[in-house]
Amino acid sequence: MLLYLISKLYPNKIHIIQLDNRPAHQNLSLSIPDQIILLFQLSYCPEVIPILKSSAILKTLQK
Repeated sequence: MLLYLISKLYPNKIHIIQLDNRPAHQNLSLSIPDQIILLFQLSYCPEVIPILKSSAILKTLQK
């Protein structure tokens, strides 16, 4: 599994992986190593989704 590979390659680091709230990313039976933190973003979060941020800038410029 990729998460265990990452934790073995970098055992002395904490890894934060940002995920959206898709059902596929919310598997409750997933085993996560201690060095991995899963951070779930909000449903609508233009600050972290570049295409949404750029569309917000374009809308502002159109006014």
